[in-house]
Amino acid sequence: MMSHTSGEFLKPDLAALQGASDDLSLGGLEPVTGFLGQKLVAGKYEVVNFLASGGSGTLFVARNLVTGETVALKVLDTDCSGRGRGHIPDGRLIARFLKEGRTLSMLSHPGVVKVLDSGFDLGINKYYLVQRFLPGETLEAYLERNAKSPASFVLEFLWQLGSALSYCHSVGVVHRDIKPANIMMQPHLKGKFVYTLVDFGLARYERGNFSFLTRSREVLGSHYYMSPEQCLSETIDQRSDIYSLALVAYELLLGRKAASTGSPLNVLMSHVNGLNLPESLSESPPESLSASLVNSDDLSEQLYKIIRKAASRRPEERYQSLDELLVELPRPEWKEWK
Repeated sequence: MMSHTSGEFLKPDLAALQGASDDLSLGGLEPVTGFLGQKLVAGKYEVVNFLASGGSGTLFVARNLVTGETVALKVLDTDCSGRGRGHIPDGRLIARFLKEGRTLSMLSHPGVVKVLDSGFDLGINKYYLVQRFLPGETLEAYLERNAKSPASFVLEFLWQLGSALSYCHSVGVVHRDIKPANIMMQPHLKGKFVYTLVDFGLARYERGNFSFLTRSREVLGSHYYMSPEQCLSETIDQRSDIYSLALVAYELLLGRKAASTGSPLNVLMSHVNGLNLPESLSESPPESLSASLVNSDDLSEQLYKIIRKAASRRPEERYQSLDELLVELPRPEWKEWK
């Protein structure tokens, strides 16, 4: 079984990543001064470009003027003077933001984004978090262009993300928001990818005790990938992440989401009531399968069987750990990636 050591993990194509980093640094994206009103954060991070905006903050490309390193600068979208995004009190947004920084500072794994610095900047009156810059794209962007993926692609994805999440769980961290938008893809040799898990804003940490309880009646996460217990705001543990990872892998393999579409409530209820996935790929509607899966090969069927078990409605019917899931996965031919 794959260990949690970096020796088992792929390394990105440095030349390709440097090119992507240079492209972002040259400008052409939305100017940052309209967001922050100043070019430096914490006196040393030169803001270069706007990168993305998410639920817990705005992300910029920045340059550390001391080291010359290109970094990702995440700034909390509230300034301690009123109420934050979506009328959520600043105190709770700040607590989540600071918790994300503390959580990431505890983690050291090649499949988890690395935090480099954090603090509060008086000039912009905002909290910030500095992370390793990951040029590339999210899995969500990839899926928008490539809805269907071969089984070998899904196998490589499950090995890498499964190993990263297994490590997180081993130190007491449950991510709680596994979705394509929170998975970065970086180019590797021969058209392969290196995957990195990002955005730990909803993560829970409790050393030695997987007992993670949300606030009463608070439903957190992304509805297409939430476990049934998460939809019901019940106690969740590592098996909730396993469920979410399985739904991402399902989408890669079959080219469609496992949960029902429609209103968020309909999606949540499809998880709560059980997804009722077909027993095998041969029973899936032909339009939901890529051409390579219509006459399903052994690897596709094997992966689907693992995904289906991991996406069981009842936590006790899933794999009880990601190590247990990884044991059943075929071993990718890593030597071909070097």
